[in-house]
Amino acid sequence: MAYSKKKFLQFTVEKQKKTVFQQAQHCLDAWDTSARDDAISSLKELLFWMDIPAFQALRDAIVPALSLYQFDALINELRQKEMPPQRDYDFVIYSRDKSQTSTGHTPVILVLDNLRSAFNVGSIVRTAECFNVEKVYFCGYTPTPQSPQVKKTAMGTDAWVSWEKSPHTAQVITALQQDGYTVYALETTSNALDINITALTFPCAFVLGNEALGLAPDTIAFCDTTLRIPLQGKKNSLNVGVSAAIACYEAQRQRQSI
Repeated sequence: MAYSKKKFLQFTVEKQKKTVFQQAQHCLDAWDTSARDDAISSLKELLFWMDIPAFQALRDAIVPALSLYQFDALINELRQKEMPPQRDYDFVIYSRDKSQTSTGHTPVILVLDNLRSAFNVGSIVRTAECFNVEKVYFCGYTPTPQSPQVKKTAMGTDAWVSWEKSPHTAQVITALQQDGYTVYALETTSNALDINITALTFPCAFVLGNEALGLAPDTIAFCDTTLRIPLQGKKNSLNVGVSAAIACYEAQRQRQSI
């Protein structure tokens, strides 16, 4: 991040701060590479130009013996004092993403039945990409990646996930069964089996329901089996995005053990 002293000092104080923290993120990204020393040098130069005691103190605290975690702690302590609260997506480090997936598709499909929250849906899309699932179906009024809120939470992963919109969940379930998929309803019913001790049959699909109402009984009836995530606390359900992540992880774990 190359700025002359003259240009940097023309920035507002808020933009100066933002620039410093952006350069600090570059340092974190480059920590284990040959570019680290240059990144830190550029950061210290910016800090030298800032006429704010807390930032000058940070410059003095950045010494060669500093570890990655010590550096991160210094940056975040100063950020909490000097900048507005961070949002979830401020913590994503894009440069550490892989250039391609590690393996072929995990033989899993996610079917989202009338989800309300675009942010939950975006989280599920991101999970789907991370576990490299085959496809995601957005059923009923579930918002799709065309929604700005879904895109924001998906953090760009919607570009790498195969997806389809369908008005009727039952039709999607039936079509998947005809194609040889075992379809699991993920719901906390009295006859549900614990997902962690149930041998999953691949290829498979997980059907996840509305945040408030869950899956309708008619939808569950279309599925082959109902699974639940065993819980130990008083609350009997998890956020739907968390549930999707656990189901994808369990499917990947079982698939790798075959």
